[in-house]
Amino acid sequence: MVAMRKLRILKTTPAIMTEGHIINNKEMIDHFKSSLTEVVYRGLPNCGVRAVNDEKSREIVAPLHVKMTLDAEKEGFDAVAMGCLLEPGVREAKEKCKIPIVGALEASVHFAAMLGNRFSFVVGGHDRVLRDDMSKGGRTHILIDLIRSYGLISRLASIRGIGLETLDFFPEYKNLDKLKELMMRESQKAIKEDGADVIVMYGGITVLGYLQRNLSVPVINQKQAQIMMAEALARSQFAKREGIDQTKRESSKNPDQSGSALKSLSPSDTSIV
Repeated sequence: MVAMRKLRILKTTPAIMTEGHIINNKEMIDHFKSSLTEVVYRGLPNCGVRAVNDEKSREIVAPLHVKMTLDAEKEGFDAVAMGCLLEPGVREAKEKCKIPIVGALEASVHFAAMLGNRFSFVVGGHDRVLRDDMSKGGRTHILIDLIRSYGLISRLASIRGIGLETLDFFPEYKNLDKLKELMMRESQKAIKEDGADVIVMYGGITVLGYLQRNLSVPVINQKQAQIMMAEALARSQFAKREGIDQTKRESSKNPDQSGSALKSLSPSDTSIV
């Protein structure tokens, strides 16, 4: 049996991290993470980007975001939760790192797909985009392309903007009443008009709790999904390493036993293995 140990996960923000970002991230993640998980928060103070909301800003921060994950691996982090639904640098980081790398959109759509049949994103911006509507550009186009790349485009009901921009969410209490009203309105429309039975929301813990109490469908947040997935993947990888090491230790203590076990396998057994 593999003993549980503490995990260190890096949660990144691919932009200049404000105090509002830190408050929002910490309040949300501390509510859901395991007591055995330490989460460290880092941004990109010198990137010149306050929010990633189009292809241009995505391209600017992507290489810096990837470098942050490589540095985290060298520092001994067990996983990295890369912030931002537009996922700048996530694919490249996955190719270059051995530790689990979890994208915000990636975690959100997979969690949502397990909770229901069709999901809607209720986020910043002014657009309302249905699954098959590719006429919009910018961030909504990127989101749809990413969801398609994860094989879940058929499960997307819509992407709805609430009329506020990304930075209006940080800190949450700055526009709390307005956020509640707008998020509730667009979430209800996503359910009634677009056929969503899961809502993926943007924002902090207070608005998440408000929506969960007042909507008839599951509501998840990208940060919640990300950290829970990062914890699971990191523990799985750690358990695998420990399991291999334990097998090696046991084999060295009982060489005859491990050898006899292999000899007892029939040809059909070995071909299946």
